[in-house]
Amino acid sequence: MTDTIPTDQPTPSEPAAPKADGDVSGRGRLAKNVMASWLAQSICIVGGFILPRVVHHEIGQGALGVWDFAWSLTGFFALLQGGIVSSINRFVAKHRALDDVDGISTAISSVTLILVSLAVVIVGLVIGVAFFVPHYLETQLGDFAGEARWVIFLLGTSFAIQVAMSAFGGVITGHHRWDIQSGIHAGVYFAQFFAMIAAVLLGGGLVTMGIIVLVVELLGRGARMFFAYRLCPGLHVRFSYVRREMMRRMLSFGGKSILPDLGGLLEYQAINILITKCLHVTMLAVYARPLALVRQASTLVERFAFVLTPTASSLKATQSNSALRDLLTKATRAGLYLALPMVLGLSIMGDLLLQVWMGDEYSSHSTWMLLIVLAVGHLAYMVQLPIRNILAGVNAHGRLGVANFISALFSAAGASVALLYFDMGLVSVALAVTIPMTLVNGIYVPVYACRQLKMDVVAYAFACTRGPFLCAIPFSACLVGGRLAFPGQPWWALLSGSAAGGLVLLPLYWRLVLPQKFRDKLMGKVTNDSGPIVPQPS
Repeated sequence: MTDTIPTDQPTPSEPAAPKADGDVSGRGRLAKNVMASWLAQSICIVGGFILPRVVHHEIGQGALGVWDFAWSLTGFFALLQGGIVSSINRFVAKHRALDDVDGISTAISSVTLILVSLAVVIVGLVIGVAFFVPHYLETQLGDFAGEARWVIFLLGTSFAIQVAMSAFGGVITGHHRWDIQSGIHAGVYFAQFFAMIAAVLLGGGLVTMGIIVLVVELLGRGARMFFAYRLCPGLHVRFSYVRREMMRRMLSFGGKSILPDLGGLLEYQAINILITKCLHVTMLAVYARPLALVRQASTLVERFAFVLTPTASSLKATQSNSALRDLLTKATRAGLYLALPMVLGLSIMGDLLLQVWMGDEYSSHSTWMLLIVLAVGHLAYMVQLPIRNILAGVNAHGRLGVANFISALFSAAGASVALLYFDMGLVSVALAVTIPMTLVNGIYVPVYACRQLKMDVVAYAFACTRGPFLCAIPFSACLVGGRLAFPGQPWWALLSGSAAGGLVLLPLYWRLVLPQKFRDKLMGKVTNDSGPIVPQPS
């Protein structure tokens, strides 16, 4: 596969130059979009901490493992969408930059036809999987085998609805309105979280939780449709706008994204199912909790990286290649500024966090080692997320997909050997997953990106890593100090170490990470709200 940045020259049916008013690249909204995404994700993080503990306490560790298992199994249906969903906001942003509303309608109509067809196939497969898999794993699932069937069906149907209506979310993000997308995402998650907590506390079980997920997901997709039409008044989703050539282009673009998606399924969902099969569903609950902490950290970086795809697409449409190189360097550096403190926090304070979160049975030395391996092993992956999204925005992400798929194959093979042939533990599974991931993302991905954008690799690496690693030194010292100052007191150790580390990073990140324009706006708002600090002459 030869992967070079395409020129994406306007076709005869498209305007030759951008006519849309305002900042069609979305660079002026990057900081606001990222903050909105993080605010929404913070709600998900809070729910992700509380819900598993409530399920574990009220229904049992086995039920929690079944819930994790059902989500893992449902995740395989993501493969059927073929990466198409990831292409939507890129095409919307491109046509919006060219002031081509009919092009947006054509893209959305064409992709919706594909996605609705896939949703019908997914529902059929969900019915078959819900019947067959719990019967095959009846011993491992124990008394929850019957409930597992309904949970798989409900979660799978919810995913089918998500796929069928995904195009409208792409319209929102293609207009760089991640604040709206994030607000809907946060609202959906909060409603699901609150309703599930209430249901479990009132005696409901896993099936009730699945019904809640299905109903709230349907409402959230309806909200996205409403805002899509508000943001793009000329949007028409009709069969008459469907074009075979547009479908081919979107399938081609999505095909480059399917391999990373498949790789993620192998590294997470397939290995979760393997753990359930070889060990027990309760061991999956033990493995899933440290992994959930790492995935939450990764998601914070992902929320930042997601906003870069339509921005990169708009820059490419307007031939701003120098701006693309600048965006790549700054985004990668920002990714490391975000990821490194979280990885250090999980590595240094991981056992204490698990103890406070889930109880003593999750805070053993082996579980702490499992968390360290997963956190450190995901660092390179997290840091390179901005690269992936920027290259996806310019349609140059094909080889990255191949590399990550090969990495995932090695991960799945290593985990299978560790569990099936050597009866090794969860730490060995984590090593099998993270070593190939680190090699690909730490070496191949940055080298490939620099070649695509004609950048010097050494200068790029130095520019991206110097500041984050220097800031990490005092932060790590604060975490270690908090742990040593309060031995045997996990709450106080976590609070003191985190507070001290935050106070150290706050002025450093204010100066080194936040853009000058964002700082000026923030300080201007503070001045306007509270009055000038220094009295002004009359």
